Amino acid sequence: MKRRIIVTMLALAAFCLAGAPALADDAALLRAIKDKVHAAVRILAEEGRDGLEQFNDVDGRWGQEPYVFVFDEKGVILAHANDQALVGKTLLGITDVKGRRFIQDAIDIVKGPGRGWSEYWWYEKPHNEHKHKLSYIMAVPGQPMGVGAGVRSDITAQEANRLVAP
Repeated sequence: MKRRIIVTMLALAAFCLAGAPALADDAALLRAIKDKVHAAVRILAEEGRDGLEQFNDVDGRWGQEPYVFVFDEKGVILAHANDQALVGKTLLGITDVKGRRFIQDAIDIVKGPGRGWSEYWWYEKPHNEHKHKLSYIMAVPGQPMGVGAGVRSDITAQEANRLVAP
């Protein structure tokens, strides 16, 4: 009986530890997203709208995955490093395939807690399908705008909050 308990405990420990590297990788990715958003917010807090253009450069620092996007409190995309066709467009009423008004969610984060994780389904042109996306959203102090960056991932906003506090 004692041997069976020990074997069971060892099996459970091995099962739990097998997921530990993946969780560490997820946490590192989420921290990198947060760091990128924080860096963009610092620039925009200092430069305001004058600093927006650099966030439209797909080949620059902000265009590399996870790319940065900037929006105002009316849902207008002010900068988008991955898709300049979105710049100047209002996405406020747009819903994802699950019916989620993701830009409204981002605005609510900016106006409410000022930072947080948002998840939604985003259309991926190269794959011709919608993919689950997790983005970190943060308000720009002193400016009526928010910054986001995200990644295609199965990680939920709730899991992101557990792995890396907003």
